[in-house]
Amino acid sequence: LFPVHVGSTNALDWLMSRTLMRPRDLIVYVNFCLDRAAGNKGITSSNIRDMEVSYSQERLNAVCQEWIGEFPALEQSLEVLKNKKNGFTHSEITKDQIDKLAEDILLLDLPDGGEIYRLVCSYLNKEISRASFINCIITIFYLVGLIGIKRDGHESAIWSYADSAFVTEAEVKRSSHFYIHPMFWRALGIHVDKKIKGSGGF
Repeated sequence: LFPVHVGSTNALDWLMSRTLMRPRDLIVYVNFCLDRAAGNKGITSSNIRDMEVSYSQERLNAVCQEWIGEFPALEQSLEVLKNKKNGFTHSEITKDQIDKLAEDILLLDLPDGGEIYRLVCSYLNKEISRASFINCIITIFYLVGLIGIKRDGHESAIWSYADSAFVTEAEVKRSSHFYIHPMFWRALGIHVDKKIKGSGGF
């Protein structure tokens, strides 16, 4: 039913790398591909690539809904991740981006602001620094599975679904590199170095 490869990557490896190792993620992707290939004898690598945009956006929406109780402003906070390179650093989240994010979240009509809203208020009231605000947002992105963190140059990136479920603000260093999970590359417009092999480019 499936091709052997997508580009130079084994097709199953391609599909699995774009999941959080949860059966429901794989089922959603396969169903998208089946719909695309309806009427054909099998699923082609083009079908898999073509449906990645729809799949990526659907999974991003699903994560936001999954965590809406704890982080009702999660969807709005994703603006700071859009169009980043894969393997971005602390300094690449600019003051202008943080200030715009803070303004947008304050304008939301949320019955319960949640943790991100509280962080925004603390930042605007100068109770925490911009660096601390970024660190705290990064820990949330890590928790929900959006990003992995490479804390030091000699370490591999860690992910909440495969390694420690939580990271602390102190673990997010200015020298750390942050990797968007491949599941969300297309939805967030992530710039990926084509020369880097593997599921996450790290």
